[in-house]
Amino acid sequence: MKKWKCITLGITIIVLSALLLAATGDETASITSSSNEPSRTSPVWERVVTAVYDADDTGNVTTTVNLTGILLKVILDVPDTTSAANAEVEILDSGSHKVFDSGDQAENDSYFYNTYEPFADSFNVVIGPDAAMGTGGGTITVTLRGI
Repeated sequence: MKKWKCITLGITIIVLSALLLAATGDETASITSSSNEPSRTSPVWERVVTAVYDADDTGNVTTTVNLTGILLKVILDVPDTTSAANAEVEILDSGSHKVFDSGDQAENDSYFYNTYEPFADSFNVVIGPDAAMGTGGGTITVTLRGI
């Protein structure tokens, strides 16, 4: 049964990525790493969401994380860019209420946030730079950890 859940999740991610690409241009976002669904034996989970930008991309990208659990840690990794672009991550609950906002954070650094936010079913991760990334583009990474 777990194999079919993994296959279904993989297909869902591919379809969502295709929709994001069609809706926002060159920039894309996807869950690139997923470990441990919450359970009685292993309640800890982690999701890594990456947003990939070309040199001239400036749009926000949204990825839905399907999970019931408590978000405890948000880590935002902002790449070094030729344009000194800042980045921001927002998390919205299933009712589109903003429950987390990092604010604009400077390039070439990692930012760590502690939070305690319960979610039922899913939440949206919105990632975006405040300017084009410049030569070579860049990848903004958001790591989410919880129980």
